[in-house]
Amino acid sequence: MFCSDCGNELKGRNAQVCPDCGADTAANAPGKGMLMAIGILYVVFACIGILLSLVGLLNSDFWDEHLPAGNMPWAAYYAGAIVLAFYELYMGIMAIKNRTKLHNASILKALAIIAIVLLVAWNVISVIALDDMLYGLGGFIAIFSIAIGLIFPILYFVGANKNRKAYLGEY
Repeated sequence: MFCSDCGNELKGRNAQVCPDCGADTAANAPGKGMLMAIGILYVVFACIGILLSLVGLLNSDFWDEHLPAGNMPWAAYYAGAIVLAFYELYMGIMAIKNRTKLHNASILKALAIIAIVLLVAWNVISVIALDDMLYGLGGFIAIFSIAIGLIFPILYFVGANKNRKAYLGEY
């Protein structure tokens, strides 16, 4: 059997941890597929979000002049979006890197919880700041955005939780 992270041969049939890189064997990581898929999606969507937010930030004076955002200047909105996108990029990289490392499952669970808190906070701030522009539909849009936005961090949490349970011997 070979390590799924570094490719080195594992000594013994029931090797739990690679002696070279410290990765837990892939056979013992039930959440690895989910974490890999969500990690890739996070990386892709975060990169798109960073690029689109940078374009918006560079044009924020235009938006402020032609489409006032209410209580928040567009530059602040796009700066916040960039910060969130970089956090999501970090989450994606961490999921891909640690998908088979059972001992890091708690870290991934914490990242998912932080993402959920940030998502809810960002949507609340956006609704308060942009509600005038949204013609009173801000609450509906925020609820829809939160519901859709929670899918990735919840799946991320589920994958990390499967690995955590395997690490504790409960899976």
